[in-house]
Amino acid sequence: MKKILLVGELGAIVRNLNECLSEKYAVQICSNQLDNVQRMVKIIKPDMIVICYLGMEDTGLEIFQWFERGCKTVPILIITTTIDWERCREYCQSDNIDKMFRPIAKEELLDRCRRMLGQKDEFINETIVERKKEFLLWMTAQWF
Repeated sequence: MKKILLVGELGAIVRNLNECLSEKYAVQICSNQLDNVQRMVKIIKPDMIVICYLGMEDTGLEIFQWFERGCKTVPILIITTTIDWERCREYCQSDNIDKMFRPIAKEELLDRCRRMLGQKDEFINETIVERKKEFLLWMTAQWF
């Protein structure tokens, strides 16, 4: 069974994500403190990391910086809102990072995890193409 590290402060959202993901994956929950995340990554060696980034403190941004440097091969899914995404966007430029905005349908979450875990190379290529399209749209908007 694939292992997912779920990063976030324990609350209703993290509990719901855990319930949903536990149907298909072995899930470990970890608080969003950098030292806890680093320790859990070493201990459980997750196949994927899901970060519940909802109003996370600035220490959460340290986690993204650490992932950018040290976890380039582990797919990361960020569950966030559009407002919170703007705060962390600059730290999430790696090709193995994807995002989902709340609210999320259970089937959509499981499908995204399946694709990220089962077809890492294909997912990374899709993400690169998507980011290039976003950049081109942004550049076009700047000129007109």
